[in-house]
Amino acid sequence: DLCAALRALSLERCVLLSDGHGANVAMRTAVCDPTRVLGLVLCSGACRPEAMPEAPPLGPGAAAGFVGRTLLLWGSDDESSPLSEQLDLLRLLKPRAELKTIDGGTHALLWQPDKVDEVAAAAAAFARSLDGRWRT
Repeated sequence: DLCAALRALSLERCVLLSDGHGANVAMRTAVCDPTRVLGLVLCSGACRPEAMPEAPPLGPGAAAGFVGRTLLLWGSDDESSPLSEQLDLLRLLKPRAELKTIDGGTHALLWQPDKVDEVAAAAAAFARSLDGRWRT
């Protein structure tokens, strides 16, 4: 339970970064504890109900419970999470979301050596834009 872990660590505010199906966990955490999660960075995010069958599917009503902002990072060569899924996520999280395409990026953006610096820079800039107190 990520919500419990954040409380146990006494993190008052945080930005969660997830990869692939980790978007399900990050979004559910943001909905369950919206005052603690300032923002989300979803790399090749895939919010698919089959990834967490025990949890109710996320829908527009659930996303409304999250008041933070979201950065969607998507690789232009991602064959696992197509652009249509990213656009669905963008619509779900509007108006507090933005999509950034990483040219030549694959589904494994966080593990792609030639893209990791670009991903880290985008995530750090996003976190700094949320609150001037962030250190990166």
